[in-house]
Amino acid sequence: VMEPAKAAFLAGEFDRFAELTTTIMRDGPALFGDATERLKTLFPSGFESCQTIAQRRDMGGMVQEVTTFNIRGSTAPMSIYLLAAPLRGEMQISYINFNTTMNDVLDSLR
Repeated sequence: VMEPAKAAFLAGEFDRFAELTTTIMRDGPALFGDATERLKTLFPSGFESCQTIAQRRDMGGMVQEVTTFNIRGSTAPMSIYLLAAPLRGEMQISYINFNTTMNDVLDSLR
């Protein structure tokens, strides 16, 4: 579930990213609201590349990842934290944090 979400974000498919990452959240993609539109305006072609810089896996199946996305023409990356856990036998993303300030995203790691 994380790989398709990261691929959508990389490609600039922010509506798809919102769809993939909010399936278990009430109000789903609407939670992103203005953020999705702002991302489309700021990064209409997505990002140059990405790399997962941290990954934690717990014995119960919870997975946390921090991935940085390289912004074209900039040295500062966009960072994303995703938390996924098995729910009803299927991995689901249950928490998201993204920011151009990496420390704000890294603070989500537990």
